[in-house]
Amino acid sequence: MINFREFIIAFATFLNETIDKQIKLSFRIYDPKDKGYCKKETVVDILRDAIRGLGTCDLPEEVI
Repeated sequence: MINFREFIIAFATFLNETIDKQIKLSFRIYDPKDKGYCKKETVVDILRDAIRGLGTCDLPEEVI
């Protein structure tokens, strides 16, 4: 587990990377086993959790 300060430091480091590296790092969130692809269900679950974390309303799967 990381605290808020550690999260901000990691996020700031991420933002200083090239766009290509940011895309690759972001994709790894959805493909943690480095298979080169991710399942739609995995992407939907992560996006749904992120939206809930923002306190916004639930969106239908078709929107996500």
